Formats: sequence, structure tokens, C-alpha cells
Amino acid sequence: MLRKRCLLTLSATALGCALSGANVSADLVFFENHVGDNELTTLGNWYNATTDTIGVPPGGTDLAVIDGARFASGPRSVTIDNDYSVDALRTMNGAIVNHVSGTLTALAGGDGTWLGEFKNDPTAGDMEYNLSGGAIVIQDNNDDAFQIGRAPTATIAFNMTGGTIDNAGVTHVGLDGTTIFNHSSGTHSAWYVHIGRFGPSSGTLNLSGDAKLEVDELLIMSDGGGVSKLSIEGSNVDIDAKGLVFRDNATVEFIADENGVSAVDLSSDIRDFWSGDMTVAASLVIDLSAYTGSLSDDILLFDSNGLSNGSMFDGLAEGAVVAGTGGRTITYVGGADGFDVVLKGVIPEPASLVLLGLGSLAVFARRQS
Repeated sequence: MLRKRCLLTLSATALGCALSGANVSADLVFFENHVGDNELTTLGNWYNATTDTIGVPPGGTDLAVIDGARFASGPRSVTIDNDYSVDALRTMNGAIVNHVSGTLTALAGGDGTWLGEFKNDPTAGDMEYNLSGGAIVIQDNNDDAFQIGRAPTATIAFNMTGGTIDNAGVTHVGLDGTTIFNHSSGTHSAWYVHIGRFGPSSGTLNLSGDAKLEVDELLIMSDGGGVSKLSIEGSNVDIDAKGLVFRDNATVEFIADENGVSAVDLSSDIRDFWSGDMTVAASLVIDLSAYTGSLSDDILLFDSNGLSNGSMFDGLAEGAVVAGTGGRTITYVGGADGFDVVLKGVIPEPASLVLLGLGSLAVFARRQS
């Protein structure tokens, strides 16, 4: 539900154009591209539904949304290519935001940045936010700060191929709606990150390429009954968190490239893979099909700096063979400090080594004869 306190005060500093406009209390203001372009700085693109006025941008206490269902013509998209300051931002009904440059700053004291607020138009497609350059800066340090996939009916893809996200608060990847966050480059930093927060939400965070994720506190999955997935592909991803809380609807996937996987670096001893009643654990999926190293290699998954609470992944007790690893077993007490989660390499039995050696000698003898 949209809240009357939401407001959007935009300023394009690069153009020297202030869009704060006249301050009309609690007006409902929509971006509708009446002029036919997709620029937030074009005053004629704004429609004040309270006063039935075109060309008046949102004031300091107004609620403003980018609502794709209300676009006058053309694609339901806007472009961010300058610096903007916002007190609150909402997108809904198939709206597509292409953020190519400039900094979008959500100021402290606002009502947060919520992407995928509603989908109440049956003709609207799925929503997108495409961050290829520039930055998103969220100044509020609270749970409402940055929500992607806000409503149960909302489906949104957040595609980050560059730029930065600097969030002083919580990032939600699927709060109540369905969200796929594809992060292949750039840095995303946040206080907490929740994936698949509340049922019936579904949140997927795909990390690949040279993506960097920095979480000051906890990376949390399925904490309120939602379905979540964290997929880490390749060996060049940088993911750091103070700790982890993965619940029973959570799936963690590591996909190797030829050099291996990207381990999760934990700065504390918070490591919890269990549900709230400690009966069902999160799932672990491993794909080492592209790895070209030796079968005897150990593969680090979680580099922890302290003891966990003893929790383990679903069906994977200490020493269990993990599917998709060529017979490797899992240990939760690996590494030099005994605190890491590691896939232990397969060491051939002595008899196998003898047979292998005899086979090699036989091949050599045939070649000499």
C-alpha cells in the first residue's frame, strides 16, 4: 500500500535544474511522459493527480511514483543519466529504469527506495532496474531503506552490470514479491541483505563475473518464510559478510569455472544454516563440471573466523559426499583454524595408485615393443 508520507524531490545538479517545485502538501504525482521522452528532468512528464495538473513536479511532502501503467506513450521506461536527490522513490506496473550514469541519492529521513511497489495493471509487464553505471546511494540506516520486489504481485529483475550501490540500510531482494538480482560487475554494499524475506516472496541473488558484495552485518535468506537462492558463479566474485543466517527455504549454489569457486569470506563466527526450530537446514548445490584442477584439490566454500552453532546443510552431515563434486566430502571444521566449510579432495587409495602405476608401465612397454 502506498503511504501518503512518500515523497520525491528530484534535482538534476548536472543540468542545474531543480525539480522540487511548489510545495503542495500530500499531492499524488506520477511520471507519465506526456512530452514523449523518458527524461525525469522534463517538467511536462509529471502529472499531479490531486490537482489534475500536467507540468508540476512533486513537492516536498508529495508522493511520487514512476508508474508504467500511466505512461502516455512509448515504452514504460525512464533514463537516469544525471545526479538526482530523492526523499523516496517508487516504481510499479512494468516500469523500467535504465541507470547509465550519475548518482541517485535517497536522502536520510525519507520513506525509502522501493522498486516493484505494485502490479495492479493486468497489461503491465515485469519491472526492471538496469544499473550499468553511476551509483545508488541510500542514506537511511533502517529496514525500509532499499526494497526490490515490494508487493506480492510484483515481479522485478534488477540487473547490475556496473556502477555501485552504497546502502546504509537493509537491501531486500524479494520482500513480498518475486525478485531476480543479477549482479555481474560493480560493488554493492549494505548494512544487511535479506533474500526472499517473507512468504510468499521469492528472491534470487546471482553473483558472477567480478561482482563485489559487501555486507556489514548479516546475509540472511528466507528468514520470514520466503523462498531464496544465492548463486555464486566463477572464481572472481568477491563476497564478504560478518555472518550468515540461511533458513530451510534457502538454497546456496556454487558454480565453478576452470579455476574453481568464489568462497564466502566471513569476519565473525555467525554461521547458521538451520530453520528457526533447528530441524530443517538450507540446501547446498555444487557444480564443478568446468573445474580443470585435480580431483585431490580441497575447495573452500566459507572462510569463517570462528565456530558456528553446529548447523549443517540439508542432508550433508560432517564427512558426507556432496553431489556434483566428483566424490568430494564436506567438512565444517576445515582450514588451518578448523572453522571453514570445505569440500575435501578425493585421495586415491594405495591399491588404486599401484594399479594406476602398473597400467602406465604396461602402456609404456607396449610403446617400446
